[in-house]
Amino acid sequence: MKKSCVIYCRVSTPRQAQEGESLETQERICRGIAAERGYSVVPDGRVFREPFSGRRDHRPVFDEMLAFIRSQRGAAPPLPSPATASVLTTTVP
Repeated sequence: MKKSCVIYCRVSTPRQAQEGESLETQERICRGIAAERGYSVVPDGRVFREPFSGRRDHRPVFDEMLAFIRSQRGAAPPLPSPATASVLTTTVP
């Protein structure tokens, strides 16, 4: 089976987006972790990115990511990662 992961990046404030924890920085860190561990990013190399606070009830990109994960077999818990980004793993048949 191929090892795959889903990456979700989010910022809560405009300041966070500009000062070291930008979506681009989080994506770079998460892609590096995935590459180090031998994971390919799914779906099709896409990173789920959302500039909304985690305190909001409705996060469309997060919901889209969860729907993708649920549609796959063998979903696994998040891998630890630096910053505020998350790397979630799933096994794609």
